[in-house]
Amino acid sequence: MPPNPISVRSATPADAAAVAAMVECYWRFEGIEGFDAERVEATLARLLRAPAHGAIWIAEADEESCGYLIAMYVFSIEYGGLCAEIDELWLAPDQRGSGAGRLLLNTAERAFVARGCVHVALHVGSENDSARGFYHHLGYQVRTGFRTLHKPLDAAQASAQIAM
Repeated sequence: MPPNPISVRSATPADAAAVAAMVECYWRFEGIEGFDAERVEATLARLLRAPAHGAIWIAEADEESCGYLIAMYVFSIEYGGLCAEIDELWLAPDQRGSGAGRLLLNTAERAFVARGCVHVALHVGSENDSARGFYHHLGYQVRTGFRTLHKPLDAAQASAQIAM
């Protein structure tokens, strides 16, 4: 019996709970702490209602969700225009190697180009050798000389600093 075809579609606000369940699996896989189902679902729904900020695609096999890709949009002076950043890409373990990841990425990249993006970037876990190999095979390169730094922002604190 041939394998069931994988399809990819754009997520809608009605998909927020299903995507949140997959986000929980991804965070567990990557060792990301702080998963809160309500907060994640609300954040996903907010993103899905604001397509200017980003997009989510869902991979399906047998009409069941088996993966997702979340991307955000940012305007970059360095790259000379609108860029996409892949925030998360996850596949169910039984779908890895099935072509679903490539299909998700290709679908997203076509949408980025159609939207006018000139560049795409992503972060990958330092211990996730298989993901690094996957992305490298599809043309993604390590940006040498740079490290990602991050800082949580507190809106009240930021307002106080601006007032100074």
